[in-house]
Amino acid sequence: AGDKMSHKVKTFGEIENAYTVYETLSNCTHNGFPILNRRKKLVGLILRRQLFVIFEEGLFCDTPDVSEKTGMEEGADHRVRTESYIYYSMASKSQGGTLKTNALNLTDDQIDSLKRKWVNMHPYMNPYPISCNQLTPLTRVYNLYRALGLRHLPVVDEDNLVVGIITRKELMTVEFTQDLY
Repeated sequence: AGDKMSHKVKTFGEIENAYTVYETLSNCTHNGFPILNRRKKLVGLILRRQLFVIFEEGLFCDTPDVSEKTGMEEGADHRVRTESYIYYSMASKSQGGTLKTNALNLTDDQIDSLKRKWVNMHPYMNPYPISCNQLTPLTRVYNLYRALGLRHLPVVDEDNLVVGIITRKELMTVEFTQDLY
């Protein structure tokens, strides 16, 4: 897996500055973002469309010193998980598939205020993402993708530190010389 993974991984912390998230979304087209704890170990995965719903709903914290549930209004978890799919499907039809930050229609003052806000990823991220070791054979990675319908597969080293990510794009360039089953 290590030789075919993308090394250009964009990651977020468990609690991330909202402006940093906004800038990252503005400057890349990635759709899946590994979430790392303070020791830089993989603890989750969040999707671009989920982050967009967080911004649309204004689900921010005023301080980075929050517990897992702090700053989350009643029902927000369910809305981000379900509305993100609805929002994504509508936006992808009108924007060619990748959600762009200009779709949020934020004013300059609103963007500036993001510097003082925080996003708590805990309530919204997948806390148990499927990942693979960088030494995992590509045939096993391919079989994982097919069997589980994956879109993003973080690649970690022996210490569970994210070293890359594999998407369908990386797998499409692989020519397998042996039977995959």
